[in-house]
Amino acid sequence: MARVIVQEVTKKYGNTVAVSDFSIEIEDGEFFTLLGPSGCGKTTLLRCIAGFINVTKGKIFIGDRLVSSEDQKSFIPPEKRNLGMVFQSYAVWPHMNVFGNVAYPLKIKRLPEKEIKSRVRSTLELLKLGEFEKRYPNELSGGQQQRVALGRALIMNPDVLLLDEPLSNLDAKLREEMRFELKELQKRIGVTIVYVTHDQSEAMVMSKRIVVMNEGRVHQIGTPNEIYKNPHDEFVASFIGKSNFIDGELVGKHNNIFAIKIEGGYVINVQMLEDIQKKDLTVMIRHHNVEISRIKLENSIPATIKLTTYLGDQFIYEISLGKTTLIAQVHEEQFFKEGEDVYIKLNNPIVF
Repeated sequence: MARVIVQEVTKKYGNTVAVSDFSIEIEDGEFFTLLGPSGCGKTTLLRCIAGFINVTKGKIFIGDRLVSSEDQKSFIPPEKRNLGMVFQSYAVWPHMNVFGNVAYPLKIKRLPEKEIKSRVRSTLELLKLGEFEKRYPNELSGGQQQRVALGRALIMNPDVLLLDEPLSNLDAKLREEMRFELKELQKRIGVTIVYVTHDQSEAMVMSKRIVVMNEGRVHQIGTPNEIYKNPHDEFVASFIGKSNFIDGELVGKHNNIFAIKIEGGYVINVQMLEDIQKKDLTVMIRHHNVEISRIKLENSIPATIKLTTYLGDQFIYEISLGKTTLIAQVHEEQFFKEGEDVYIKLNNPIVF
């Protein structure tokens, strides 16, 4: 196991900046996720950590070793970094059975046959693949193939395990099962994991900490709870969770209570710890924090149900608030008809 330190790393391809002045410190034994939309630079950063590409500027340490630094002309190749990597495409060899796929790195190292058998079978048992060791990839499910790729990455006892969107090719049910399996596996073996995904659910379920990225830059680093409840900016708020965004205007404040005028001239009061200097604001409300009522509540606003969608344990409502459409997520026991006039209360607003 080892920590990973990325110091002020920039990676350019010609004039295109894929990663810009990027710094993170991943603790020994941590499950750390690089989260962001397609093209944000997360896979480029992972490839820099792996040593598949060198940095343009900055430094990368694995443990106490400097493995990449263009300034110091230092570059340790991938095979000498003691890393394991699992790709989105699995990359298992179709002509080898499960045992052969997992054993391959050990055979390259020319380890004794007895040691190879012992280590492979131990790894297959860890990954619940013991009974499949003689099967070929075309005889396995997608989840089993992914475990084979994971076993091949783990067999060399890597200091760090790099996972590049490893679940994206699985169906929804299997993907959800594998999330919990990966999290449980990481707890058992304690390896440092750097995980790349664009799927916020994956990141929230598995990670100890997350870095939210966009356009090659860090937007926020924190635990899933910190990022969800206290997003630093509009991008993080829009990318993590399901939210409504309403234009607002600061019209008054008293102590830490701010009066903000929104669509229709309605004023909502928002409690904030930090002062606001600008007048034009954006108010963010999570879908589940839009409360709907047929009677007027304190600080509620008149609105109209525009569209109703039933999802089994909940309803999703599109609500008209003047020219603005809001989304509300409500438990099944509350039902409102399309076209019905209601009152809404905007709970736990966050202001940017």
